[in-house]
Amino acid sequence: MNQTQTVIVYRNRAEADFWEGGYFVPLVGGLVSGLVTMLILSWIAGKLSRDWRGPNGLVVGASCIASVCVGILTFKYLFI
Repeated sequence: MNQTQTVIVYRNRAEADFWEGGYFVPLVGGLVSGLVTMLILSWIAGKLSRDWRGPNGLVVGASCIASVCVGILTFKYLFI
């Protein structure tokens, strides 16, 4: 039975560390979870807002901070 070997050539050391170090899945998972959290919180804030212009800047800022925290926690969870 023949076994084939493949040679993977990376452009630089950082790219090799990225693909072989297992950063891809945690990074994409963290970005997707942060984006989904931001969309859900924005939708909730828009529904709860009584003003026709939408939620104020404090609510939007808080939802941004919450989505960044969720993204970081997801990255850390998936990276373990």
